[in-house]
Amino acid sequence: MRRYGPSPNDQTYANILQACAESGQINVALSLLKELQKSSFPLTSKIYLPLLKACANTRNVNVAQSLIESMKENSLRITIEHMNSYLSVVAKCKESARALEILNEMFDSKVGDQAIVPNLITLNTVLSACANSDDFESARDLLEQIKEGRFKVAARGGTNSRKSREDVIRPDIVSYNTVISCADPQMALELIHEMRLSR
Repeated sequence: MRRYGPSPNDQTYANILQACAESGQINVALSLLKELQKSSFPLTSKIYLPLLKACANTRNVNVAQSLIESMKENSLRITIEHMNSYLSVVAKCKESARALEILNEMFDSKVGDQAIVPNLITLNTVLSACANSDDFESARDLLEQIKEGRFKVAARGGTNSRKSREDVIRPDIVSYNTVISCADPQMALELIHEMRLSR
């Protein structure tokens, strides 16, 4: 006898995975993902996001990396939100070298075959990875690159090609506070002085 009613979609599974992850049942969530991968259900990138966020809460960088790799293998669209969640895991695990490597991969505009443009959240998360690793030099270098305008704001469409101050990402209070958190007292005072001058 055939049953009638709606079939679960990617949002349904994303909600289930999020509920499992938020309740600390990441292994249950990963098992469900494996079942979905084996089934004929069409996977979407939406399903992976709650798992990446759960990895940040549990500091499971290896699972997060395998999720990103799985998305690449399945040719799923990896968004900036996916990458920021992945970087959050890396930052919490105090892996500044890996965070910088991921950022460089993004800056080179390739994660798999997809262009993903870093945003200020991305950059602040990498700064956090450096600070958590007590890697002041890398944090300071990245802050300098941000101040120099190395990172551009993602295009929102349109054909206006004029360059303006708004076309580049600028450091915010979070950027400075993160670098100050791993600086020695003298460097912290210099950064505070720099902040005052840049107002």
